[in-house]
Amino acid sequence: MEESHIMKTVKHFLLALGLGMGLCGAFASADVAPASAPEGNDGKVEKITASRAEVLMVLDKSGSMYDMTNDTIGGFNSMIQKYRDMKLPVRVTTVLFNDKSKVLHDRQDINTIRELTGDDYTASGTTALLDALGQSITRLSEVPDVKEGKDTQVVVVIITDGQENSSKEYKKSTVKNIIEDMQKKGWKFMFLGANIDAVSEAGSLGIDTNNAVKYRNTGSAVRSNYDAVVNFTVEAMEAPASGSMKGNWKDSVEKDDTPESEAPESAPKTGAPEKSLRGVK
Repeated sequence: MEESHIMKTVKHFLLALGLGMGLCGAFASADVAPASAPEGNDGKVEKITASRAEVLMVLDKSGSMYDMTNDTIGGFNSMIQKYRDMKLPVRVTTVLFNDKSKVLHDRQDINTIRELTGDDYTASGTTALLDALGQSITRLSEVPDVKEGKDTQVVVVIITDGQENSSKEYKKSTVKNIIEDMQKKGWKFMFLGANIDAVSEAGSLGIDTNNAVKYRNTGSAVRSNYDAVVNFTVEAMEAPASGSMKGNWKDSVEKDDTPESEAPESAPKTGAPEKSLRGVK
């Protein structure tokens, strides 16, 4: 009887030990299982760190953008639709600027934004980029939901085809300080420029030069910029607040790799000729 009792105890111990080892093995297998590979930007998101995004679009509508009007409108509308298709929790603020700035969308949910039209986007005038940036960034940074939203990723997108030439309220040094402060708080800035050294211009504004690209000044390139904006937003939402981004979004941009020394000199942006020749629809 005593031996039988001992044998039962040993069997129970071995059974418990075997179960324990089996469970440990299962957990170990789960721990080392490879993570699923990113599925790209085809409508699926690998992993979102931020719960929502605030996207501030600062778009040049000066006279030199006239020939790109239809592509700008089409690209913007395509961007909004892609946000919807991916079901991204995004609010969009759209600021159109020439020598003046106009807020077209004010932190608007992507599902309520109507299509951009020629009535909204009419290219004319000069380029007050600094005023547009200073005003729009300051305004957004003071919104309580944005200022205190720890799970909100702010993305600022600047698309322009020329250099600043008519700001009156903000100096470049002031805007640079504002941008650098916002980047320290986790804001991500994207600078797409044509006919200029985009990387150098972004750096002079305090923008991380890894997030700047010079694009070809063509209709297809303008449309591609808006695909890049969606991909940039996804990467920004996936990245930790203090972490770096992958940079795969740049693959969507039709880059202009012409060295600055070989690029044709573009005519300066001036207000009167552009308004009189290109401001009429």
